[in-house]
Amino acid sequence: MTDTHVNCLIIGAGFSGLSCANEILKHKKDASVRVLEASDRVGGRCLTDSDGFDLGGRYVGCDQHHVLRLAQEMGTKAFKVYKRGESRFFFGGHSCAWEEELPPLSLTGQKHVRNMFSQLDKMASSLKYDKSQASQLHALDNMTFHDWCLRTCPGEDSDARLARSVLENAFEGGACLDASQFSVLMVAAQIKEEGGFRKMMEGTIEDHKIAGGMGNLCVRLWKSLPVGLVSFNSPVVSVEHSDPSKVSVTVRKPDGAQYKITTDYLVLAIPPNQIIKIQFQPTLPQMKAEGWTKMPIGKVIKTIVHYRTAWWRQCGLSGEGTCDVGPVSSSADDHIVEGNAQPSLLGFINGRLVAQWMSASYEARKAAVLDQYAKMYQDQRAISDCVCYKEKIWMEEPYIGGGYTCIPMPGSSVQHPFEELFAPIANDRIRFAGTESSEHMSGYVDGAIKAGEREGRNVLVVQGLLPKSEYHNYKDPGPSRLIRKNPFAYLCSCFGYLI
Repeated sequence: MTDTHVNCLIIGAGFSGLSCANEILKHKKDASVRVLEASDRVGGRCLTDSDGFDLGGRYVGCDQHHVLRLAQEMGTKAFKVYKRGESRFFFGGHSCAWEEELPPLSLTGQKHVRNMFSQLDKMASSLKYDKSQASQLHALDNMTFHDWCLRTCPGEDSDARLARSVLENAFEGGACLDASQFSVLMVAAQIKEEGGFRKMMEGTIEDHKIAGGMGNLCVRLWKSLPVGLVSFNSPVVSVEHSDPSKVSVTVRKPDGAQYKITTDYLVLAIPPNQIIKIQFQPTLPQMKAEGWTKMPIGKVIKTIVHYRTAWWRQCGLSGEGTCDVGPVSSSADDHIVEGNAQPSLLGFINGRLVAQWMSASYEARKAAVLDQYAKMYQDQRAISDCVCYKEKIWMEEPYIGGGYTCIPMPGSSVQHPFEELFAPIANDRIRFAGTESSEHMSGYVDGAIKAGEREGRNVLVVQGLLPKSEYHNYKDPGPSRLIRKNPFAYLCSCFGYLI
């Protein structure tokens, strides 16, 4: 491949990068656009297997208009997930039904949980993202959620420990990190954005899935674009932007050789943990370099178990379950089409549980997942009726590194404001997309699409091809954007933009 020049070069062929290219071409069909993808496929953190099951992101909410619109444009649709029946609550070694608003704990345990809810609600309602609360915001940002739970619900009796475990598990599931790895400010800010715990529990943000698979939706988008637009197996080594008139990008070929592409505008549609692996000259602004270094991506293994029959439905169970000891922290019915062509349960091994189970063998993880399901659903068919076990270890994806999204470490979100982390540099020639950069639905496919389309329009605006009114100015929505939605409802329903 020879050196070349394009008007707009996009790094990353996930939903965000392809949406950016699509938006530019929608307004200017003859635009000079190219997408570089480090791996051998499109989709990023979304991947549908050959049987139509999503090994990556899959869930869609009725208010996620960008992904629903894209599905319609690509000739597919969303369908409602199966949630009929009881959910299972498997904490403290005991399995029971969960049908009420509060988890099935003792009266004392429920009192502890209710008090923690109340304290978080009060904290959330009092938050203001301005200088008047700077010291309070810094204090909350420097306190881990684990430490806050210990302080708010002290004691080592079983009721206190179980109540803390329930609340920590809810938010750990959304972040795919241990509760000691994200701040209580992130949690409170999310509750504020959602309008309080009660509104969060009423959410429908993960009630639908895409027919044919979310990963295949990205494939459809790719195939709708001009042939040859995406260059695969093309990781970016360096970005040089000392010339005010262009940006020079060095790319590595599969054989190790390198070549350069120059571009008028560069859009990085990859996670922050991957941006910092690229060598920039001049170097990235200190705010971005420090902030992204302190935004680790979560750790998650997604598991899918295929069964001969949907035995849990026969027992009046929804397939939804949550557990404190693992290996799976949450599970759900994983039908891929209405009518359930292949009865399946999906489960997530994430956060603190990953370290323990990453070192185990595939067979050991399979046996442990099946054994957990047998205990949690109280039915040996969880083992005997298994047809196939699949798993996707997202930490093994070299150009992603985990899932679902990158989360600021405690003490980082206030020090590194959103509008500075994702604002363009190099006289607006280097821009940033990706789901983490979205002010709304960050961490979801919807946020990825929105961010890609945003930067596609911005590139056109700065070239005078769209009116200035179309330009998106970055505003800080507060730290909540990077904690996934509806965390407590997750305990009995299951998360999953990214995975």
